[in-house]
Amino acid sequence: MTTFNTIPRRINEKQKESVQDKLEDWELQTTSETLEGGLHSITYGNGLFVAVGSYYSLINSTHSGRCITSPDGINWTTQNAEIFDGFYVNYNSIVYGKGLFVAIGSRVGTGYSSSFTSPDGINWTEQLLPVNGLGNITYANGLFIALSMYGSVTSPDGINWTQRVLPSNDAFTGGIAYGNGLFVAVASNKNAGTGCITSPDGINWTPREIPTNNYAYPDFPGWYSITYGNGLFVAVGLSQTGNDCMTSPDGINWTLQSTPIAYQWLTVTYGDGLFVALGFDWDTNVATCMTSSDGVEWTLQPVAADYDWCDIVYAKDKFVAVTWETTTQVMTATWGKQLNKRFNGFNFVSLPSGLGEYEQNSVVSITHGNGLFVATTSTMITTMVNYSEMLTSIDGIIWTRYLLDETNPGTPLAKAAKWKLSFGNGLFVAVSAGPGAIAASGRNIMTSSNGTTWTVQNSPQFPLTDVVFAKGLFVAIGYYIASPF
Repeated sequence: MTTFNTIPRRINEKQKESVQDKLEDWELQTTSETLEGGLHSITYGNGLFVAVGSYYSLINSTHSGRCITSPDGINWTTQNAEIFDGFYVNYNSIVYGKGLFVAIGSRVGTGYSSSFTSPDGINWTEQLLPVNGLGNITYANGLFIALSMYGSVTSPDGINWTQRVLPSNDAFTGGIAYGNGLFVAVASNKNAGTGCITSPDGINWTPREIPTNNYAYPDFPGWYSITYGNGLFVAVGLSQTGNDCMTSPDGINWTLQSTPIAYQWLTVTYGDGLFVALGFDWDTNVATCMTSSDGVEWTLQPVAADYDWCDIVYAKDKFVAVTWETTTQVMTATWGKQLNKRFNGFNFVSLPSGLGEYEQNSVVSITHGNGLFVATTSTMITTMVNYSEMLTSIDGIIWTRYLLDETNPGTPLAKAAKWKLSFGNGLFVAVSAGPGAIAASGRNIMTSSNGTTWTVQNSPQFPLTDVVFAKGLFVAIGYYIASPF
């Protein structure tokens, strides 16, 4: 018997370039009309992208609210959401929850904040709010929350709001995120506060210390946006040294992260295994994008145009971003389904819909046991080069992929072997029909108690096509080819 560990296979740089995923190129999308002004925020819900903002009317010499909707992020329709009760309005932020689109804004010229609700992104209703200057809204854990430097408001339904007290009057326009049972808000500038607060319920908040990002003004931490994904809070902002990102597993203990370039990173979001941030350099008037699978190592990527892209959302296998700066105010980048693997050092991490997005990759078999999903595939990594592989996952969502071939020391698997799996009695069992070298050598059965360390068992010298466990017994089937001589 031969025992071996399935280890992630090192591939050369040329192979790495062929399999490493990246966000598809950003593309500009033209909205249905050209207006002076732009969009401030975007969300997705009930099969619809909805973006809101304001534009400047030369006729009325005032700003008016703007709302556009799209089923796909590409084709947009302008909705009539400019005037309420005789007042023009501005929209600052929008979110979707409990079957409603809920936007936060204000009546132009009054300073009064309002919420605006709509079940379809078309027909809107206004509610006046008890707190002014509200800049960001989120929905999570059954609660709508909006923050400002003057306090916060909460609502269980987006219609009836209650004023809440914050521990400081920091400008919490840097956004709110929810994850791991905690709301976390960051500030773009401080007013004797810490620049970060957390709450388990959205009502009672606790100040949290955050590291300085080396910006020139200590009271201006410049954290503009925050998101949560893959067990991590990620905030982005502005510094002078490239420390434009900070991360935290719990929203309490934070670590500064370096970014490839010192930009003003205006927005960040997470979707399908990828963090995406958009930034702008005011000195050069150049915009850019950076992406990361872990919130620590970031890669720059060009954007479609050099605008202040101020908000971003992920839905329907694409990232969609908006800007307040131009009449062409939306850009999109595809990411999902056909692009669902992440390359991290020597490991491939996959999502269920992403097995085989880039080459001729076929999933052969999958089973579950001992709290672990185990799958096998046959994959072409480069032209005419095939490998067997094992994939393991605790939750069926995040996968670790092991490329296996006969060149790996101690690995008794040949190229292009297609392994079928079963689990029973605390044991994973894999059988293979070939290629012929495996079956002929009696190496086409292997077992594992943990899905990663496998032992080759002596087996009949003919191909095995499947295996099952039932009634306390593993049963494998195959076929025997008699020699014509």
